[in-house]
This record gives sequence, structure tokens and C-alpha cells, in this order.
Amino acid sequence: EYILWACIVGQIYTEVIQLRKLGWRNYATHFWNVLDMLIITLMFVAAGIRVYTIHLACDLPVELLEINCNRTRTLDPSLLNGNEDLYNTIEMYVGVAWLFYGYLGYLQTIKFISLTDSHNVLGPLQLAMKSMIEDLMQIMV
Repeated sequence: EYILWACIVGQIYTEVIQLRKLGWRNYATHFWNVLDMLIITLMFVAAGIRVYTIHLACDLPVELLEINCNRTRTLDPSLLNGNEDLYNTIEMYVGVAWLFYGYLGYLQTIKFISLTDSHNVLGPLQLAMKSMIEDLMQIMV
């Protein structure tokens, strides 16, 4: 998560520079710039959900948080003390945040693949890797 945030901070810096150079109208007409803005927006939504879940978790007993973070022990229902709804809400929001992180990974992968296609050295390497993976899949299946 922290590595993803470091990448997003660098991406925000790059996008701000591009926005200043191109102006809003020219910037918004390029597909990849729109994709970059979507990635940044999704990251902030995911971060907002994570901060909200941390705020909600402050109302839970410390023992419950330790069990949930470690996931090495089973959850003792007596620790919930009437906080079942709050616990389930937190679990739901954490799941939604991880879905957003999954979407971000998918969008970043699309962006990376498109960049390697256009690069004169990485493009042929990507094609070679694709053919090797296809060969491995044929052997495995």
C-alpha cells in the first residue's frame, strides 16, 4: 500500500506538470491523461475508505483488533460485546477498499503494457514473453 502511494505521488507530480504545459482542454483530450486522472481519483477514494475504517475501528475493543490484524486466532464472539454490526461494517469497507486497490492495479497494468508496446526495446521483449507464456500454457494444459 505504501509503495502504491509513493507511485501515485510521483504520478500526481507528473500529471500536474503535464497539465500546466498543455492546459486543461488539451490535457483532457488525451485518453492516457484521463486514465491517469481516473487512477489518481480511485486512489484517493480508496484512501478515504481506509481512513474511515480506521476511524470506525477506534470504537472496537483492542483484543478484537489484534485478532483481526494477526488472523492467527479465531474470532471469539464474546469479544464483540454487541459490536457485531460495527465489525461487519468495517470488514465490508475494508473489502471495498481492496477492490479499489485491485482496480488500480488493473489500470496500472494496462498503462504499463501500453507503454512497453510503444518502447523500441521493451516491445519486442514483451512479445517474446507473451510467446513464452503461451508455450508454457500449452504445455501445462
